Parts: sequence; C-alpha cells; structure tokens
Amino acid sequence: MKKYEDSRISFLYPEGFKLIRAKRKWGQYDLAKRNETLIIINIVSGELDAEERIIWSHPPNDIEDLAEMEYFKSVTIGEKKGIGHVAILYDHSHKFWGKIYRYLFPIPKGGLYIEISDRKDFTIDGYKELIESIKVKEMDHSN
Repeated sequence: MKKYEDSRISFLYPEGFKLIRAKRKWGQYDLAKRNETLIIINIVSGELDAEERIIWSHPPNDIEDLAEMEYFKSVTIGEKKGIGHVAILYDHSHKFWGKIYRYLFPIPKGGLYIEISDRKDFTIDGYKELIESIKVKEMDHSN
C-alpha cells in the first residue's frame, strides 16, 4: 500500500494505482489503475443533499434495463457508517460492462463521498483497507 497525505486527508491506496488528481482546496482525490478502475474520494463540506441524491438515484427509464441497483440504508466499513449503493452495468447486448460502488459517510461538518468503479467484476472487500484508512483532518474553514 502507498500513502497519500495532505493538510485535509490521509489514506492508503493499493499498489498499481496512480493519484491522478489531488485538489486539496476542494477535497477531491482521484486514483486510477490503467483504464479500468477509478476511485473518487471527495470531502463534502456542509449539506449532503446532492450526494444523497446520487446515492438514492435510479437509472433513467431508457437505460434502466441496463443496470441492476442495490441500495444500502446502512453501510459499515471499519468505523465508518453511512449509506450507499452498488450498480452492475450492462451494454446494449446485455453483457457485463462495469460495476460501481458509491458510499456517503457523514463526518463532522459534512461527509465523505467515495465512488469505486471498474470494468471488471469486483467486491468491495478488496477496497476495505483503503476505505478504513481514510482520515479526514479537522480544519478551520474560517480562513
């Protein structure tokens, strides 16, 4: 595992991934592995309405038969508790196209939004160490 740390966050991430975006000011971090896997970590300040809408969203009617969704009113990974969903996506010939896990964990003064997607089937268990390692640091936002 590699470690990333700045004044807002620290986390461990698997070998083979590259940090492709780190916008500390906005609390946005993206990791990628080749053109297959993408991990998005966003620190959300304030209200979580937009992120909650993403978690509870349904595919548009014209493509709903191309996605299987499972929603979680309660998710616990390590000490993090929140909500989430997993989507299995198919192409128009109904062959597997990809999988996406999305989670929202409340933190003081906001939330932690995590999205992991891959073009191959996977389970979230392979990313538990990453998710458990994420530590959002308390910051004074009055500056």
